[in-house]
Amino acid sequence: MLNIANFYDKAKEKNIFSGVVIVDLITFISYMIFPFGLFFQGDFHMILGVLFGVYFGLSNKKKHQPEVKFGLVIGFIGALLAAISLTMFKWVSFTISQGFSTKALLFFFSFFVIEAVIIGLAVGVLLGIYFRRKGRKINLQGKIDEKFYKSLEEN
Repeated sequence: MLNIANFYDKAKEKNIFSGVVIVDLITFISYMIFPFGLFFQGDFHMILGVLFGVYFGLSNKKKHQPEVKFGLVIGFIGALLAAISLTMFKWVSFTISQGFSTKALLFFFSFFVIEAVIIGLAVGVLLGIYFRRKGRKINLQGKIDEKFYKSLEEN
């Protein structure tokens, strides 16, 4: 029997893998429900998936994992897998309506991969920088508290 608490603990333990899977699932499922885009096909879905996946991965990171590097890794790999998923979905629906075409497959793949590289890297870096600054604020606050308590001990 699947224990939800155990599943969530394992997902937090393997934060990079979980973040990549979350990126792919959210992007693909949201694109299947509403296949549109703001500027290009699937861009909104890709941004949404990468935001959630990278946020989950970085919020459960271990102390030795640098924020920006792992934000890039999760965003890039997750977005590439999402691009493959979106390509297959788009190509299958195209094949059903228009007929088999390898050129269409290559067109959809190149389109979604370019989009994935841009969005995955950009969102990964931005969230990595956000988490790095957030971590520094916490460390700085801890040092300020430590100085305050030491000054009380001296008096």
